Amino acid sequence: MRVLVTRPEPGASQTAERLEALGHTAIAMPLSRTEPLMAGVNAAACPGSGDFVVTSAAAIRAVSDRASHDIVIWAVGKATADQARNAGFRNVMDGPGDGAGLSAMLVARRDQSNGPLTYLAGRVRSPVFERALMAAGVNFRTIDVYDTIDIDYGPDEIDALRSGRIDAVLLYSRRAAERFAEIAARHPAAGFDAAMIACLSENVAAGLPTAMRLKALWSRTPCEPALLELLSSNRNQGG
Repeated sequence: MRVLVTRPEPGASQTAERLEALGHTAIAMPLSRTEPLMAGVNAAACPGSGDFVVTSAAAIRAVSDRASHDIVIWAVGKATADQARNAGFRNVMDGPGDGAGLSAMLVARRDQSNGPLTYLAGRVRSPVFERALMAAGVNFRTIDVYDTIDIDYGPDEIDALRSGRIDAVLLYSRRAAERFAEIAARHPAAGFDAAMIACLSENVAAGLPTAMRLKALWSRTPCEPALLELLSSNRNQGG
């Protein structure tokens, strides 16, 4: 299958390698890029921040050169936890893969310790995770440590990226789903509407317009192996 990968770098290149190993052809079309917000990074690195909470590898990349590697990190899932360990952090807790599960872990932590938590966030984000923590009475503060910058594509770039039929599109965030729908609407000749749309979660799929959402698929667990399994299942069924 020819698969369009929309996640930011360096994740896009990593996913492309995994797809090629599975026998697919990967086409990278990142819909955004991330950059650190140094005021937030410096604030997070100050002593007394308490344990870090992270829901994105971009947050780890932003603070890895400034924050103490002895600090405890509560990561949303295995991929983000592995990113933290690879960056040198020594006390990393793996979450179950989604914000709801991570918030439940943090509620249990609250019952054992009333120390502060610092949520290392992106400036552009859904409020759902923070609302869940507030509703549960978890003591935390949020610091924006990175920003997400949209990447746009014109007709010539779309044609060059496509260079043939696109069989599937991988979407990793709700914002990416919204952006992809916008680009597909502006470039109908690209044929994106005919592609299988595979989303990391149902929440990601919710960012698509109704017509796209009705035919979209999403993984049972919000992790990349489950997302890529959707491609294998579709190919085995002759999709």
